[in-house]
Amino acid sequence: MLSPIEKYRRYKKLFKIQNSPTLELFESLFNSSFQHLEVSQKITTSSICPCRFNLWYHTDIFQHLHRILAVLKKTAQISGNQINDEPFYDLFQKLSLGSIEPSRIKEVLYGVDLRENIEDSRVKIWLNISDHVEDPRETFGLSDSDQDMIRLLNGNLRNNLLIGMDFRLNGKTKLKRYLWYPAEDLKETSVQEQMDGLFSKNAMSLAERSSRIHITSQDDLSKVFHFQPYNSEDFISHIAHEKTYETYQRCTDIGFRLNVISLSENEIKSNNISTINLYF
Repeated sequence: MLSPIEKYRRYKKLFKIQNSPTLELFESLFNSSFQHLEVSQKITTSSICPCRFNLWYHTDIFQHLHRILAVLKKTAQISGNQINDEPFYDLFQKLSLGSIEPSRIKEVLYGVDLRENIEDSRVKIWLNISDHVEDPRETFGLSDSDQDMIRLLNGNLRNNLLIGMDFRLNGKTKLKRYLWYPAEDLKETSVQEQMDGLFSKNAMSLAERSSRIHITSQDDLSKVFHFQPYNSEDFISHIAHEKTYETYQRCTDIGFRLNVISLSENEIKSNNISTINLYF
């Protein structure tokens, strides 16, 4: 079995990924400590963006957060201090002051998503928080206009949130919130009633093929699903997306296992999937 570092090297070679200062800083964190490596591709009908890597940590959360913070600062410096990291500091302050108890953080992620266009490139930090606070709108900045997300959050059986912060290298920062549902929750009548009318039958059909799903909102309040399929090949065949199977096969050939497939709810509903994200 190949080591994670060797698979990473083979992946870079396979997709002809060039080194960059931002990627080298990520690799310094990767080489010093990691617990799980995730590689990803954004696939459209015209292109594949393969320089997307995530490091997941499940223990010693605060120790890793401090290391991540140091790498984030260095990344800001080499990008001309364009990164707006205020949301991260705000969340870190809430952790320090006890608004969010540190014991609630179950996982932390640091990742890079580097594109040919610097405007689209970013680094990111995600936190998996269990037993969220009483008023998630205040703590996590949920807009009152996103009634669908608030409705789902208030009725979520797990009370878990995955909080993502995207720090674009052009200075723009985006806060993302993901609700997650294991398959057994999706079978609950209360959950089905919540989702009734919110999501298309096509989306719920894909959810039935998944052991877990995450749901997040876009800026326009449209939703994106992250599916963790029971059977990856069956799932990919079902959505029949151009280039996806070839990319899937190339990654599995060097030892990666597909974990998550992300799709737009609007594209699922219209049976016109043009963009897909794969996570291995």
